[in-house]
Amino acid sequence: MAKTELQFINILKAVAIIFVIITHNKFSLNFGENIFFMYFINMAVPIFMLISGFNYSLSFSRIKNNNILGNVMSILRKFIRITIPFLIIFLVEWFFNIKNIQVHHFTTALINGGVGPGSYYYPVMVQLIILFPLIYLVLKKYKEKGLALLFILQFLSDIVFYLSDINSNTYRILCFRYLFLVSLGCYLALRKEKINSNALLFIEIIGINFINILICSNSTYAYAPYNLWKETSLITSFYIFPIFAYIYYNYNINSSNIFVKILSETGRASWHIFLIQMLYFIIIPEELNIQLRIMLPLSLFVNIIIGWLFYKIEKQISSCVKNQINKLSP
Repeated sequence: MAKTELQFINILKAVAIIFVIITHNKFSLNFGENIFFMYFINMAVPIFMLISGFNYSLSFSRIKNNNILGNVMSILRKFIRITIPFLIIFLVEWFFNIKNIQVHHFTTALINGGVGPGSYYYPVMVQLIILFPLIYLVLKKYKEKGLALLFILQFLSDIVFYLSDINSNTYRILCFRYLFLVSLGCYLALRKEKINSNALLFIEIIGINFINILICSNSTYAYAPYNLWKETSLITSFYIFPIFAYIYYNYNINSSNIFVKILSETGRASWHIFLIQMLYFIIIPEELNIQLRIMLPLSLFVNIIIGWLFYKIEKQISSCVKNQINKLSP
């Protein structure tokens, strides 16, 4: 079962990272706001957040007696896993002063996640890794009541951010805007029985209508309190979660098909591909005028291949470092 779930998750991660790369290519304004983008392509980050909550929940469930040391070590492992490849990319950005990053203080640039599309993701994930044990404990103990509590907590934080007219550069790196999505992923992993299909359908209908009202009906107007990053705001949870749960319940994949293997490998390397695309899209000259039908497949090919190579190389280096540390341990 664990192997099947891992392949299922990796395939979803592969799809999501492909969506990320598509999103960061240059589209006309009208095309970027069509229904296909709103209901599929823009769901890349929500999918990643659901997966993070799901995977982290499985990880914490393996800690015996939920002891403090086990929680700390789990947090540390997750932190190291995302930080080593991120630091490599960040130092490249700093050394070559990409997008004039050195005008900022080194620590400030680091906290902001460097530069490039999606650079907010690392600081958000660091916060979520630290916060997750609390999310896990709340959901494990209080289940649906805990999920409702976390929903209210994010909704209230959205209201506070809106009323305080928070700066978009600050808001972008705060983890609270994805709190409920991560909680839903955790809840799904913890839940022993399947969620009723009628309940999922009902939630999905609500989600579709929310997205239609908030995003598609008048894309030039921001509906309070979702004036920032409305495409991945709280209400998108109602749309993407039922789809995620339905696929999880009905389409767990365990195949040796070469296409499935390629997708699984892409999913494993998704964090490294994400970091590479940050560099790729920031160093491509803005005035470069290449037709989208050429640029899109080119960017997909370059980012996936280089990202996968980065994943393999970094994995070998990290493995060697761990082995050396283990040899030095008493």
